[in-house]
Amino acid sequence: MLKKVAGARGASPGALFALAKFRPTALPTTLVTRPGLHDRLIAGAAKRLTVVVGSAGAGKSVLLSSWVAARPPGHTSWLSCDRADADPVRFWTGFIQAAQILAPGFGADAADLLAMDKAMSADAIASIANDAAGLPAGSAVIVDDFHAAAAAVSGDMTDLVACWPAETAQLVLASRVDPPLRLHRLRIAGELCELRDRDLYFSLRECGDLLANFGVQVAVDDLALLHQRSEGWAAALQMVALSLRTTTDPVRAVRALDVRSQAIAEYFIDEVLAQQPVEVAQFMLETSILGELTVDACEAVTGHQDAAALLHRIYAANLFLVPLDDEATSFRPGIRPMNRSCSCWWPNGWRALVTPGARPATSSRRSMPTGRWRCCRTGLCPTTCTTRSPRRRWISP
Repeated sequence: MLKKVAGARGASPGALFALAKFRPTALPTTLVTRPGLHDRLIAGAAKRLTVVVGSAGAGKSVLLSSWVAARPPGHTSWLSCDRADADPVRFWTGFIQAAQILAPGFGADAADLLAMDKAMSADAIASIANDAAGLPAGSAVIVDDFHAAAAAVSGDMTDLVACWPAETAQLVLASRVDPPLRLHRLRIAGELCELRDRDLYFSLRECGDLLANFGVQVAVDDLALLHQRSEGWAAALQMVALSLRTTTDPVRAVRALDVRSQAIAEYFIDEVLAQQPVEVAQFMLETSILGELTVDACEAVTGHQDAAALLHRIYAANLFLVPLDDEATSFRPGIRPMNRSCSCWWPNGWRALVTPGARPATSSRRSMPTGRWRCCRTGLCPTTCTTRSPRRRWISP
């Protein structure tokens, strides 16, 4: 179902949106309620901005959708961003339309200015902020997947946050990376509520609750091992639960608990690697053979003299790096090793958990393999294509 916005005051002529864009994520029947995180979100009502920042598959959308379901009806608007929202006019048109569920006349003047100028302006931002001040008390405006639009609209959003009426309405942005909105200033001023990966990852108890909701029971020791290996990553836990629910074979059950499946590999490739610039994806693949990532080790493996900058870029993007020191000069992958049976083993960094046949998502002049390749030494697992030590040479299947 699509909704066309045209021909009315406060509308952008020709704008066409799917109605699903303005609806929270459908909640799964296996939902694990997380009242502690709901309380954190509620506390954000006293702040100028609330951000939920986490890696792909960490459960941001489900958490926010479950919070919406627990809120009073008619007090929450929702906007899901996608690549098309990299157009500022389209993003702000959608933002205004989403908020109209709270107040039908919301943003009418701002939309007229937007349609006339084909760009946001200080007047339009001020008009949106003024309209937000007139929303029902306790309202919340949620923008999900803000990272899809952030590069194009961050300047205007920064200005809106600066004049947002926190005492009336709560502004919530969910993103895979820190939105470039001068968060440090808000944090210092005590005007920022933030939930991050470490908050979103499931606890041991929540891990057990999730499996139970799938109708799966495992031994206490197995549950602890699964939690350690997955580190509470929601996407991996759900895939394991699905595998366990559909098998009665003890051997397959053990394999499922190993958190090593083609489904997880494909999720990582599609949702993480494929979304990165070529140089970042290449660097991630080349360094995936390392159990500990330091600048020196990464430079030795990749030949990149800017390894330090790339490491911190990946860390800032929430791509499953865990710092090993306070200065964030060395890191480990976000999931702990499972086995090292292959001599060119992937240490399950970047959540990659790649199995035979998985395909890297991109290619570059560094000759990263783009088809189905195998290690010339073991034939078991993929890595980058090079003849330079310590990585392996590659041959076609």
